[in-house]
Amino acid sequence: MSMNQTNTGSASIRDIFKEHGAIFNPDRDYLCVQNFGSIENEYHALYNSAGIRILPDKGIYKLHGTDTLDFLHRITTNETKNLEKNRVTRTIFTNENGRIIDYATLINYGDYLLMTGCPEYEEKLLKWIEKYIIVDDVNVLPFRDEIIIIEILGPKADQFVELLSGNTGSSVDERRLIPISVDNVSFDLIRPHMNDKFHHYWIIVEQKICAELLNSMLDDHLGLEISLIGEEAHEIFRIENGLPSSPNEFNENINPHEAGIISDVSFTKGCYIGQEVIARLDTYDKVQKHLRSIVFQTDNVPDGDYMLYSEDNIRAGHITSLTYSRKIKKTVGLGYIRKSYSKDNTRLKAKIETGTNNKSPESFDVLVVENPV
Repeated sequence: MSMNQTNTGSASIRDIFKEHGAIFNPDRDYLCVQNFGSIENEYHALYNSAGIRILPDKGIYKLHGTDTLDFLHRITTNETKNLEKNRVTRTIFTNENGRIIDYATLINYGDYLLMTGCPEYEEKLLKWIEKYIIVDDVNVLPFRDEIIIIEILGPKADQFVELLSGNTGSSVDERRLIPISVDNVSFDLIRPHMNDKFHHYWIIVEQKICAELLNSMLDDHLGLEISLIGEEAHEIFRIENGLPSSPNEFNENINPHEAGIISDVSFTKGCYIGQEVIARLDTYDKVQKHLRSIVFQTDNVPDGDYMLYSEDNIRAGHITSLTYSRKIKKTVGLGYIRKSYSKDNTRLKAKIETGTNNKSPESFDVLVVENPV
């Protein structure tokens, strides 16, 4: 794929999006697109080829200073102080009660650290970090004006990445950043979450050349049916496949055990904020609820905030994300469910929270499942 095949001139990313029929979300950042005219086409690409999505510009940070890695090692859940240049890791910011402040990806560029987290938590996370910087040489700033992160997702993402960069998917592991230069356009490639089920990459590129790269990606993909992806199609795909996200599933009501991200907690590195609570939950098997997928067994499910109840009307949990699955033609969701009701194929009742009695007279049969689609 040659970068010389297209000339974007002064075109911006937003201009490119408009050319592809973008409907922007007025309540989010300026590059947040609801859809590109056909949710069905975008949805098809996610399951049959590959989709291109620009990550929100908030929740991206630049950290620098001689104490940065050691500081993060002391206040977050994972081992970070020995993170080498061009290496990638994930870690969790937790409060004193072991609940999730934010779930972050860290990339060591040598001179600085690139960190990504939840867009909605940017102001809160900055204040949280600054609260603990006392004498440490650590500086943290929003990085939204300098870089863009392009997400590639779908079963043909491996082929597309190889076409774009010359690197096969097998050569990109989740712990390593690969610098790429194609026709004098430079970007970095990582695989943020290694998963046999999902083919998933991030391209990290300077904002000033992102439009050129993006245009080339859309122009020349040799029949791979690449499509720009908006938030609506991505949200359906996310929930169908049981993928948790901030702020719905990662927030200060939830700990890493419950959210299923305990693999990004080190039990050997020593103290961090919330360490005693998280370790105690692990040692004494005190985790009370788990994140699970659910499938509604009835049609015409109204939107709402649903609580989950057992068949004998005992509170069993709550639903955090909900969507209609185009794949199985049913309403599916994610939710936190009490341990005793979280086994696969458990039947529950979903009721909308209303008024003062907290229960809707109408209930819906749901099934707890491991994989909705």
